[in-house]
Parts: sequence; C-alpha cells; structure tokens
Amino acid sequence: MEDKIEEIELSITGKIPSEKQIKRILEDEMECIQFLQDKGIIFKSQKCWQCGNEMKQKEKMWNCSRRDCRRTQSMLTHSFFENHRLPLNEIFRIYYLWLIKVPMTSIHIMTGHSTQTIANNINNIRQLVESQINDTHEKIGGKDIIVEIDESLFGRTKYHRGKPVQGQWVIGGVERTPERKIFVKTIDKRNESTLFDIIKENVHEGSIIYTDQWKGYHNLSEKLDYQHGTVNHSKYFKDPETGIHTNTIEGNWNGIKILTPSRNRAQDKLQPFLSEYVWRRQNINNPWEGFLQSLKSYLLVEAEDKPLMENDETN
Repeated sequence: MEDKIEEIELSITGKIPSEKQIKRILEDEMECIQFLQDKGIIFKSQKCWQCGNEMKQKEKMWNCSRRDCRRTQSMLTHSFFENHRLPLNEIFRIYYLWLIKVPMTSIHIMTGHSTQTIANNINNIRQLVESQINDTHEKIGGKDIIVEIDESLFGRTKYHRGKPVQGQWVIGGVERTPERKIFVKTIDKRNESTLFDIIKENVHEGSIIYTDQWKGYHNLSEKLDYQHGTVNHSKYFKDPETGIHTNTIEGNWNGIKILTPSRNRAQDKLQPFLSEYVWRRQNINNPWEGFLQSLKSYLLVEAEDKPLMENDETN
C-alpha cells in the first residue's frame, strides 16, 4: 500500500469523525485493515503457531516463509472480525452507522445489505459492549452522593395498538454528579428482596438514595447502609418541603425507550439495549475512541493466552 492512512485528528474532543474523514477506511478493505492494525484492533505482526517463525503479510493472510512449514492464517484470527463474512470495510461501515445511531432501515438502504445481515452485525457489536459493561462493572454513588432510583415498565403497547408484548420491569439508578453514572437492569419482580439485591450490587454503601414511595423500598435505610429519602408521586413530582425528586432517572427512561425498538422490549431481548445505553453514557465525551477501545479490548482478551501472537500496540 503506497499511502499510509493519515491519523484521524478530531478538532473537538469526543466528536465522531465524519464519513468524509474516514472515507478511505469505509471504501477500501486494505485501508481499513491498516487502520485497524494501527489501532491495535487486529495484529500488526504474527508468529507462526507451528514453527514460531515471523510470518509475512500478504493481502488478508499471514504466511510463514519457512520452506518446511508454509503455514497460513487469516489476519482476522482472534480479532472481533474473525468469523465475519463481509469485507472488513463493509462491516466497519455498519458499525460506524450504528455508532452514530442510524436506524436499521436506513443502514439497509445506505449499504445495500439485507436487514438480517445488518441485524446480525449490530447484535454482535451490541453484545461486545454488553460484555464490556459486565466485565468492568463499577458501583455508582458513594458517601454523601445522591443516587436516584426508579423502575419503569417496558413493552406495553400504547392504546392497545400493535402486537402485545409482555411487559418487562426495569430498574435504574443515576448519580447526581457531573458524570451522571448510571446502571439499568431488568428485574423479574419489584419486591423488596429483588430491589435490595440490585441496589447492593450497583450502589456503594453510604450513598443517599432517593426513590418514590413504592413499598419495596420502605425498609431500605433500616436493613441496608443507605440514607433514604422519598417523594410521593401521587401528590407531586418534587417534594415542596424536602426538595426530594427522582426526575433525573425518570428523564432517562424516554431516551432508553427511543434506543430500544418496541419489538425488542421483551425480557429475553431487552438487556443488551440497556447495556448499550449505559455504554453510550460512559463514552459520551469520546464515543469514537470508546468504540475503537471496545474492539481493541476483544483482541487483548483473546491474546492473553496466545504467546506466539505479537502486536505493537500491546507490547
């Protein structure tokens, strides 16, 4: 390749590059491969798993040059793209369009790929960010930090229109801090035991928790190490005397439901969309780098027990 891909520099931190800025990556597979190598998302160098000799790159393959070996291996082995059938640049284009929240129907029109192909690829990237959320689980809140907690029912049809879907309860909590750290989880029941288990798993002890007056929260401060304040939603959204409200977390429900198509609000499909929302919130200031880091992290995990694989980004 004659021209090396220029490093994508963004003038404003956190902005996603325009399609024009990454045009060559999206249109040329070898350009895309070089970019992903430079970012540590696929390996830049490789040793033969058979003889340990340094392999050479030819197109999308690694080739061992030893005459008595001559093993070959795909460059995408152990990367997030290993089992994908589309050209790498076309897969990356689908992921890019997902990142900028282009609807699936529009991605279908823009790329020419079937809706099933697009759905499969988006499900793959959504599962990746979900696994990252799970692997890097971090409690929110802390001493003297207010955490608003609320539940919302997903899946009900408005005015009884459309195909009915069994409702799925979701519990969420958000810090009142500049970072607005958040957790969102599906729950089977709204009883005390279930709610307390979720809170203990996701909120630091010593936090100040605000909720509505649902009975499942009544014994929160008595049984767990949290300060607890409530607001009576049957009378007002914000308590006029204490100032307690849960408007912050409630304001997130609309955004989550916009991100989650109604057909995916059933219990067995919902959590990946909730995790995507949390991931986007975590990377709100730098979604592009967060996206690249997610792809890179997959390779790092895969490479942990593979000493014959080398990558300039990980050495």
